[in-house]
Amino acid sequence: MVARVERFGPAAASVFSALSLASALGVATQALADDRAPPALVAMRAAFAAAAKAKDGAGLAALTAFPLANDVYGEPRTVAKSAFPGRVSEYAQLAACLAKEPLTADAETARTAKLWLVECDGINFYFGLRDGQWRHVKFANVNE
Repeated sequence: MVARVERFGPAAASVFSALSLASALGVATQALADDRAPPALVAMRAAFAAAAKAKDGAGLAALTAFPLANDVYGEPRTVAKSAFPGRVSEYAQLAACLAKEPLTADAETARTAKLWLVECDGINFYFGLRDGQWRHVKFANVNE
């Protein structure tokens, strides 16, 4: 391809370089766009944060997939729906963080069940699709 461009002179080579750069930037921009949280997840997270702020256990539970994966030292690996009300006060304390911190794609699950998370000073709230709906799917305390 370079040989074809060279036969048209330096101006064509500059245009070709500009088009290559634009193409590369377009691919990079698309890759960045793919890392933005889906709008339905953003809306679900806002509702989840509002429920946490209001200490609305039923609202939080409705937006959570059970059993909830639980990565906290010394605790069971999952939390049943019946045990979830005990978490509401902890979630309420982190409501402001849940509302303002960015949703980020979880690098560890990028190739499988792509999860998104909100990090709150070592407490991670994970969100994923379950039966076509965004749900809170995992809680982790990385401080322990």
